[in-house]
Amino acid sequence: ENMRITGGELKGRITKCPDGVIRPAMDRMRESVFAILGDLQYTTQFYPDDLHHPFDWLINNKDAKNLQYVINVGDITNGSTNIEYETVSEQLLRLKEAGIDQSLVRGNHDKLADYDRYITAEKFMYGNGEIESYDGTMKTYYQKLTIGGIKYMIMVLDYFPSTAEIEWAKAKINANPDYNVIVNTHGYLDSDM
Repeated sequence: ENMRITGGELKGRITKCPDGVIRPAMDRMRESVFAILGDLQYTTQFYPDDLHHPFDWLINNKDAKNLQYVINVGDITNGSTNIEYETVSEQLLRLKEAGIDQSLVRGNHDKLADYDRYITAEKFMYGNGEIESYDGTMKTYYQKLTIGGIKYMIMVLDYFPSTAEIEWAKAKINANPDYNVIVNTHGYLDSDM
């Protein structure tokens, strides 16, 4: 049994499922894809010649999968060396050149000074939507964008963010109640250090 919603973000078909729950129709759910790019540190350090493979897949499948955004979960390096940052930067830039927006978050293997030197909004962000940073770096920031007619705020929190960073993020989220929020961080609740 199908029903139609005439306004709002779920404008279009919804389906009453066999369990009686009404859910958005699957074609609506497949309109846009977000990809998660896991920790790259071991490939970056030990197998740099293979680092291009996940990026090749993302770029080659952008249109077929309707890939709209890549969420990188940190640890883009293992030893936070210049050669590692240069190696991974080359691949991250390929996403931007392919028109794929991304969020980058610092992991525990990505040392602060090196991360700040290599990871900048100007260098890696595709430029789709508004970007605001907590302190002018890419450690804690958000990006607001619209994908498939739906408003998103991608809130990126630094590795074990400070109380001040969390309060800043909460204020930004609360000031934008019409955005669906995705929080991206490498570590928040507990530290193994």
